[in-house]
Amino acid sequence: MRYEATHGTGFLLGTVLIGTGVIFHLTRTSPIGWWTVIATLITFLVASAAAPWRWVKVVSIAIVLVTIGIGTARFQEMRLATPMVGSVVNTTLTAQIMRIEKRDNGSLRYLLDIRKTERPTLRFAPERVLITQRSTETEKIEVGDIVMARVRLLPASGPVMPGSYDFGFNAFFRGIGGNGFVMGKLAVLDKSEKSLSFSIAVERMRTRLAEHVRSRIGGVEGEIAAALIAGVRSGIPDEINAALRQTGLAHVLSISGLHMAMVTGFAMAGFRVLLALIPSLASRYPIKKIAAVLALLAASFYLVLSGAEVAARRSFIMVAIMLIAVIFDRAAITMRNVALSALVIFAISPHQILGPSFQMSYAATIALIAAYGAWARGKRSGAWWLAPRGSVTASIASYIAALSMTAIVAGGATTIFGAYHFYRVSPLSLPTNLLVMPIVSIFMPVGVLAMIMTPLGLDAPFFYVMGEGIGMMNAIALWLGSLSPDDAVGRIPERSLVALTIACLALTLFRTRLVLLSVPVGLLGLVWLFQRTEPDILISENGKLVGARLGNGTLALNNGRGSAFTIDNWRYAFQVTQIVKPVSSTKTSSENGFRCQDRTCYIDLGGYAIWTVDSAQSARGFCDTADLLIITADATAKNICGNSSRAQLVTLRDLARRGAVGIHIPRAHVSREGALDRLQNRDAKLPLNIVHAINEPYRVWHQYRQYSREARGLPPFQPKARLNAGSGQRSDTTASDHPTQRNKRVANETIPEDRLQSLVAPSQ
Repeated sequence: MRYEATHGTGFLLGTVLIGTGVIFHLTRTSPIGWWTVIATLITFLVASAAAPWRWVKVVSIAIVLVTIGIGTARFQEMRLATPMVGSVVNTTLTAQIMRIEKRDNGSLRYLLDIRKTERPTLRFAPERVLITQRSTETEKIEVGDIVMARVRLLPASGPVMPGSYDFGFNAFFRGIGGNGFVMGKLAVLDKSEKSLSFSIAVERMRTRLAEHVRSRIGGVEGEIAAALIAGVRSGIPDEINAALRQTGLAHVLSISGLHMAMVTGFAMAGFRVLLALIPSLASRYPIKKIAAVLALLAASFYLVLSGAEVAARRSFIMVAIMLIAVIFDRAAITMRNVALSALVIFAISPHQILGPSFQMSYAATIALIAAYGAWARGKRSGAWWLAPRGSVTASIASYIAALSMTAIVAGGATTIFGAYHFYRVSPLSLPTNLLVMPIVSIFMPVGVLAMIMTPLGLDAPFFYVMGEGIGMMNAIALWLGSLSPDDAVGRIPERSLVALTIACLALTLFRTRLVLLSVPVGLLGLVWLFQRTEPDILISENGKLVGARLGNGTLALNNGRGSAFTIDNWRYAFQVTQIVKPVSSTKTSSENGFRCQDRTCYIDLGGYAIWTVDSAQSARGFCDTADLLIITADATAKNICGNSSRAQLVTLRDLARRGAVGIHIPRAHVSREGALDRLQNRDAKLPLNIVHAINEPYRVWHQYRQYSREARGLPPFQPKARLNAGSGQRSDTTASDHPTQRNKRVANETIPEDRLQSLVAPSQ
């Protein structure tokens, strides 16, 4: 322990403990109060100072650090308090455009700062929204313009299933209160160039630079070049995005450590060479430190130019600390500098620790520094295979070996986090990175030169070389992507992720025999990895899609036209290889799936009768026979079956308040082969375990969910009667010919007994 302490391991573990406090607070079902935080800090600070035993001091300091992490997370959510749209609403916005993104389908997406709402005026209007304009037939619009438009605002979506990515959490911490689309056209009210803020001026510069890059490099290559230089990624086609992700090259598109390191390294080397060409300057002043200062300015400019997204800010902090270390004659690449950058992030935006970008970036960086340190120590010890021989062949072999080890170490460190967040891995990541990274290491510096030459009008040759390099990268990605096997790995249990993370930290941070702690903890994480329990039934948060896992990678759906995004997430999370669509009860089918008629669907899953119906009135007919009733389009339904019925109920109001649902059939009814045993004795059945994606009482980023009509148990909004134009007669829009009323009337029809039997009867 003393050896670890002298080598700064305590500082590294302290950073880990602060991060643990952040995670503990943000993942709790209820917030920790300020008085609890303050009382805990004071108590254990006193204990750490006054306790006579060393172990008490160590434990007290650890608790203090965890509490500091809790306090920083608590302060951030209190400081933001993002107002968010709680329900779907049509309104007229007057807003200022803060960002414009051109998407690959030709539409435009605007980031708007709202100035005013009207028709209706929103009492709790969001401050910032994302709006998509499907038609681009409008006058020239620039960042900073004041515009007016009739828009449809939508609340942030919740997780597509319990434990998955939470869009509401992300929107809250990004300060975005809603999203939606333009109903018509945007009208520009003011294009004044006066008193533009710094952020708007920078955004205009980014937009113009992206357009300039696209004009120099056409097609897909131009879109990727715009992403690499200006951070504008929205125009890249889905096919290329999928190929880059599947082959482990998605990190190339994100302005992160790779890009920041290349820009900074190229700038520092260039400035140092230029300064060395001036003998009087090189002989009198420390040109290395001057170059580091100039490189820091270049990195700052690139950060601003790229849009200062989360990954770019984090990478800049790490690079800035390393350059400052060079200025003050300290080692640049150390674990301490990585820990310092993490502390800065915890102070500014601690919620990032829960995101895949933070976790994968720091996992790769820590693993590479630890591997480099082990290599350097082995080289100093005289290991002959670690030292190149000096010939050209040996140098090339050394370069390839270093590139291979970098890909293996970084890829291995990030695999578990990528699998946890995206349910996928990149089987061909190593060969792809070995082929592509030398190309990237050429066209990225060329892109920097192109940016330098742009004001002089000499950028065309450099952009040409960059475009050719990007084209080669795309070709390799598409080729290897077509050869890549299935990359779905299913969901990673949270306890497995925690155990494997602790094992990786022990392996990379410790220098003594404490590193052996990584072995049992890692093995425990692997054991838990294969002990995951997945839900048997899935319900989307809008109730329109219900899925039943039939085993052997088969998923039955009650709606053949459900959300493709939701279906894809379910497919990757549960390694689904076959989708079974619903069939009409009047048809025969060899598949064991949903049988549907008039928006009423039935499936028997292990002897449990599961019904999906539109309304409470339709559901009452199934109270005596159903084990699970899912009411998909009626938020007014409550305890319609009474306490005497065994039927468990999931209503649209439940989904609106608590999000998507995962339902587990009791394991007592699952055979050793994983198949559901068919039970005929209804009294022998155990209750289903119903798990929602969101808990009540709400955390602050989920409070918006309680304000929708569905969450309040109200029926859909019915427009008032209007006057027919030119006739003076009233047009009753709530009459039976209104689509909402017509659907409601059909949904409330009582289904005859013979049709119920046709749904329940097995296929012939």
